[in-house]
Amino acid sequence: MAETRHNSREKKKTSKLVPILIITPLLLTIIIASVFFVYYEQSKNVDDNEVVAKINGFEITAKELAARMAIDKKSVVDKFGKDYKDELNEDFWDLEVKDDNNNNTNPREYLQNMALEEIVKYKVQLQIALDNGILSKDEATYDAFVKGYQTANKGKKKISEKKYYEKYYNELSEKNRAALSENGKPLYVDDENLRNWFDEVKGKAYKKIDSFSFDIYYANYDDASNNLNADSAKAIIKNAKNAIKDGNSLSFVKNNISKFVFKQTMDINYKTATEKQKNYPSFYKEAVNMKIGDFSKVYLGVRPQHNVKVAFFGVCKSRKSGGYLDFESVKSTIFKNYTSEEYDKYVESKVKAAKVKKLEKFSKVTGLD
Repeated sequence: MAETRHNSREKKKTSKLVPILIITPLLLTIIIASVFFVYYEQSKNVDDNEVVAKINGFEITAKELAARMAIDKKSVVDKFGKDYKDELNEDFWDLEVKDDNNNNTNPREYLQNMALEEIVKYKVQLQIALDNGILSKDEATYDAFVKGYQTANKGKKKISEKKYYEKYYNELSEKNRAALSENGKPLYVDDENLRNWFDEVKGKAYKKIDSFSFDIYYANYDDASNNLNADSAKAIIKNAKNAIKDGNSLSFVKNNISKFVFKQTMDINYKTATEKQKNYPSFYKEAVNMKIGDFSKVYLGVRPQHNVKVAFFGVCKSRKSGGYLDFESVKSTIFKNYTSEEYDKYVESKVKAAKVKKLEKFSKVTGLD
């Protein structure tokens, strides 16, 4: 890489490079912003509506390619900018760099190809939508996409083109998935095969939470019944924890540490998990990974049923396997998850099979005016 950088500088002895001694985060941000500006302001060498690439039956205009390049610019600067901080100026886009396959390229060419790859993914999904009657030919055009984007930005709440891209194609992919999942279509799966898939993956995604029982030792604070604040209550509970760990009883704790320490049982299981996670998020995160006999950290929280602030810790007294979700009770979710995975594979296969042709002026598309 060092040799590549040296060569690139030798080729550009006449370039006016900005001398930089110390690169601070703020300065780097300003420099990157200037690269965006320089690149954005480059004059177009191609007419907006000139076709610069073809993907299956779709024609890609300079306007569409340039728009996608504008979205992906930052990713390219982030990728190569770290190694070329002192060349983040108008020369940046012509530097000799290595692509993901270690082939020689430059950031401009890398960006063009990156944008085209994204467009291929989108066009493949548009074709699926056309084939399944989800979109008409007029709706499956870039002009229709732009019109939709402009309409989405008529209100007070604005959306970036990148976000609109994601929203549009997420919604389209969901419609495609549903259409391709119908009986007789490529993603359709019957109950027997769906159940087989469920049995293969249920250990990862469809396992019920284990059933836990905890002894919770706590002390109220900011309460009329005592003079404890958060710090003093936490200190008492830490001492109580050490005493219980040493094998002492709650009576010992009350007699020797504080009469304001109490104990109650907390059960966490499939039915109560959502409530406990909401009310005691930090403790819950630790609790579901505890083994019998484990002591939790000391936490501050609020008992919602009494709206009382407490300092507390838990001791895991029992843990039983929760088993798995019943197939029939989550069948619709399983079907959606299965067909979503299969849809991604289906799109990937179509992308690999796509006929992509770059035309003469493809390399001349540099960005938006």
